[in-house]
Amino acid sequence: VPPVARALTKARQGDVITARRPDGVADERSITLRAVTDQGRVLARETLTFASGASTGSIQLNLPGEVRNQLSRLEIEEQPSTGTVQLLDERWRRRPVGPASGGALETRQPLLGDLFYLERALGPYAELRHGRIAELLERELAVIVLADVAQVIGGDEARLEDWLDKGGVLLRLAGPRMAETNDDLLPVKLRQGSRQLGGALSWAQPQRLGPIPETSPFIGLSGGGQVTVRPQGLAEPEAQLGNKTWLRLEDGTPLVTAERRGKGWLILVHTTANTLWSDLALSGFYVEMLRKVVDLSQGVAGRRGTGEAPVPPLSVLDGFGRSGEPGPAVQPLPARGTDEVKPGPRHPPGWYGRLDSRRALNAVTAETML
Repeated sequence: VPPVARALTKARQGDVITARRPDGVADERSITLRAVTDQGRVLARETLTFASGASTGSIQLNLPGEVRNQLSRLEIEEQPSTGTVQLLDERWRRRPVGPASGGALETRQPLLGDLFYLERALGPYAELRHGRIAELLERELAVIVLADVAQVIGGDEARLEDWLDKGGVLLRLAGPRMAETNDDLLPVKLRQGSRQLGGALSWAQPQRLGPIPETSPFIGLSGGGQVTVRPQGLAEPEAQLGNKTWLRLEDGTPLVTAERRGKGWLILVHTTANTLWSDLALSGFYVEMLRKVVDLSQGVAGRRGTGEAPVPPLSVLDGFGRSGEPGPAVQPLPARGTDEVKPGPRHPPGWYGRLDSRRALNAVTAETML
């Protein structure tokens, strides 16, 4: 039985590829893995070795971000089988994120800079592209992050609005500059001045995170219980404030608010991206929260099918791992619960969806045991 190519695992310095072979095979053995594009171009060829007596072997695949995003198929060379092929859809791509700051401390005092903690939190999971707002909008981006940018002015605001309308995700984080003045490119209206200890809009002690609303994409995240917030940007009351709130403090005031803008999302974190106003940036919760925001984005190839319609087959793999047209017996994947679909005659391994938002169904997954 040939080894089985398993799913990629994202790591800080690259992607870890693991292959499995049947238990009980004792000899040391090497195989060749190929990383291939849709057009059949080989991006990388690596040798993976099973140690004597081991049922799994792993290698690290290091590809530049823009090259990595062309990867659509992993396969074991000279062992044609559906089990030696792993199709990789948008879920495995490092989505491009463009961070920008309203400050000038990034080079002089990086630990105090707005982007220091952001970049380290996002670095293992996204491809970071730097520049001013106008420069970022010239490139393909899934998410733009603005850290304490008080006002987006001139043509940048109109271009960001258009980018949002087409499906971009704009994440903004508050700070002293935004507390003094801000623009309309926010999900809620902010009061001027920050709410802080001893200030005009004061509280008696730092606040911890409250329960996560059930409608929030952050539901299920853990590790936020020890986070404390000191100053924050305070939202003006409005009828839809509760619906826009993704994260609250213990006293109920919003800490993260968001709203739909066209096909995209406009999100505001009401505290700083660094440790100036809170210790959120020092927590594991910060990392997971940012990952959820990136996961909301469409990526640069378009969002996977997330509607209510079934997901039609595009092409399917035969027993030798070769791609071909789906036959009349092949059924669409259900609109919901596609991760639970087991491959079989009705749903053979292959590509489902549309060309701009494909979903991969593989014969084997990381949980498959031989």
